[in-house]
Amino acid sequence: LYGGYYSLKYKKIKWLIGGIIFLVLSISLSLVLFPSFKNKIKYMVWDIKSTIENKAQFHTSDRIRIYSIANGIKIFKEHPLFGTGIGDLENEMKLKYKENYPELPEDMQFEPINQFVYILSGMGIIGFILYFGLLILPIFIIKNKHKLLVPFYILTFATFIGETTIEFMIGKTTFLILASLFICYNNNEE
Repeated sequence: LYGGYYSLKYKKIKWLIGGIIFLVLSISLSLVLFPSFKNKIKYMVWDIKSTIENKAQFHTSDRIRIYSIANGIKIFKEHPLFGTGIGDLENEMKLKYKENYPELPEDMQFEPINQFVYILSGMGIIGFILYFGLLILPIFIIKNKHKLLVPFYILTFATFIGETTIEFMIGKTTFLILASLFICYNNNEE
């Protein structure tokens, strides 16, 4: 993605086309050469389709993830401005599971497994704007001078789709150390 941006910015269309071809070939070859990758894709498609059609007889990890995100979105819709408060989110989620998915065992009931939905349901839109505004502030302070900081943020935000990455100590620590290193590296170059 970032390579594509730079290819367009510096008018390196051949690099962009080569990158797209490489990406398509890599995915295609992975499907052929790695049966486990192909099975994971087929399983994921089946799981999403069966979740939408409500046909699955058991609870899979993708389905549980979808349930948690759906409940988080419902909670956000009920508390759009300030959310429930992070401390009350777990109790609200338990109520939503009882209401929407009563057959789901309690040990499979999680808070939203998506960083964006977690913050929206816990802090509302106001907290979301403040939280992510402060999180991306270093990009604007540095003014995009460092070429690795933006891709680092893009990759980190990509993990937010399927995990609550920075709600756990290891995620916070990793994010802060890497972001700090990129910022310090940029300051040393000036």
